[in-house]
Amino acid sequence: MAIECTRPIARQRAKENEADQAIAALYGPITANPSYQTTTWPVIGAGTPLRVRARYSAHEMSRPNDRDQMYLQGKQAHESGNYEIAAQIFEQLVKKEPRNAVLQFALGTSLMKLKKFGLAMKHLEKAAKLKPMMPEIHATMGAIERTCLNDEAAIKHYQRTLAIRKDFPPAICGLTDLYRKLGRFDDAVKLITGALERSPSADPYLAEAFAAIAKDANRVQDAIDHIREVLKTDIPIVSRSSLNFRLAGLLDSIKEYEQAWETVTLANEQKVTRWDPVAYESDVGHMLKNWTRERVLEAPSSGSDSELPVFVVGMPRSGTSLVEQIIASHPAGAGAGEMNALSLAACRQQGIRNHSGMVFLRDISKITPQSLSRECDEYLASARRVSSQVGDETGAERIVDKLPYNYQILPLIQMMFPKARVIHTVRDPRDTCISCFFQDFLGELGYAYNLKQLAVYYAQHERIMAHMKEVLDIPILEVRYERLVSEPEHGIRKILDHIGLDFHEDCVRFHESKRAVHTASLEQVRKPMYKTSSARWKRYGELIAPLTDALIEAGVNLQTEE
Repeated sequence: MAIECTRPIARQRAKENEADQAIAALYGPITANPSYQTTTWPVIGAGTPLRVRARYSAHEMSRPNDRDQMYLQGKQAHESGNYEIAAQIFEQLVKKEPRNAVLQFALGTSLMKLKKFGLAMKHLEKAAKLKPMMPEIHATMGAIERTCLNDEAAIKHYQRTLAIRKDFPPAICGLTDLYRKLGRFDDAVKLITGALERSPSADPYLAEAFAAIAKDANRVQDAIDHIREVLKTDIPIVSRSSLNFRLAGLLDSIKEYEQAWETVTLANEQKVTRWDPVAYESDVGHMLKNWTRERVLEAPSSGSDSELPVFVVGMPRSGTSLVEQIIASHPAGAGAGEMNALSLAACRQQGIRNHSGMVFLRDISKITPQSLSRECDEYLASARRVSSQVGDETGAERIVDKLPYNYQILPLIQMMFPKARVIHTVRDPRDTCISCFFQDFLGELGYAYNLKQLAVYYAQHERIMAHMKEVLDIPILEVRYERLVSEPEHGIRKILDHIGLDFHEDCVRFHESKRAVHTASLEQVRKPMYKTSSARWKRYGELIAPLTDALIEAGVNLQTEE
């Protein structure tokens, strides 16, 4: 029987969690024709229970000469963005060969992509001990430290990498990005331009780094040409997508809007991450139904009187970084960037383990004032630690947490910090969605890669915020991006008054701050406030008609202020 005929059987058995039957359904034809082996993992791996996948991997390990085949399957899964599957395969291999540095590195890299940074570092450290002169290991450790805001540790790892192999592209790319975030633009330009001059061929890592500094170095067209040369080569789909995002941004900067839109559409289509708008809408509905005014009044409270945290929430690309930078520029203010501490607290308080995706607060039956008080202490310590890592004063009176999605757990914020302040940033829906569509986000923001799904997500964001402003007691200030950039001082005074700080001129000169900026809005907050990002949607004319139609269909009001 051909494998094409047995695939439906295998899929059904897999869905039913019957691992042995699923494997048997595949291995009959595979034994008869070994060339089928390369097609088995996609059949077993796509959407099947973890027990089946693990059993399949173990079965593969028991077959003679399949170790190399299995490694290739893991590598293919990783390069196509299926990091969970890749990690499962590499974990099986590491169990069999724990002293194999390449396998430890592969597992660490996949775990890094899944944001399991602590576990990833353990495997990478093992790999480094086994093979200390392997540059890929140290570069990946640098990437993790950079993501975790441990800038000095990241620099050391990158420098170690470059000492082993000069101009190693992943290290050049990571260090260039880090220099930019630290405000060391001259160092970033010098590093990447030198590496490009010495590079024998076009490289995706160098191309990405070149694109990042192209505007500052006045070499936008050179970067565009370089990226296009790299895209002609055989590179993984993940790298291809990232470079197309970079290319689209550069084309937009030189007003080649039609080419930019075509390129960014392709970049989004090449993203592996997917999102279920129906399931998300259902989750939002359950959450809003659950959080009535009566339930809010009955919810436990930590009793904390801390006014230290300031939560800036809203859609990504709506001005959250700008507001954080304004507050952090105040002598009594600081910024902690996008902390995931509240999401983790929400999971702990609900007994949720190994959660991935969006977090809501549904079950509060096990939450007590004592458990909330412990979460408060842990959160405040974390906020001070993180803000100090980006160069802010440790004695600040206000620290900004600007993770946009915290609006989904605003009830927990009120329960933990009833005296805290919330700022909700709002920007024209079209500009917000277009800016998201052009952004190659670090996390798995599946909704951002499809215009219709972006519209649905935006509408649900409005739905949540409207409800929360009705039922919660915690003060929420709405800051409209367009109004803030057109009347900066007026807007800044309102923000500072809301969080209980006096006006200070440094907040107007926020772009002069030396603090590190680790978000997608790096370029914007390093410059004085400007209006060119307002009404961005008008540049694209009829090209954005699908987005406009989707927003209207989702119930979003487009009669906004400009």
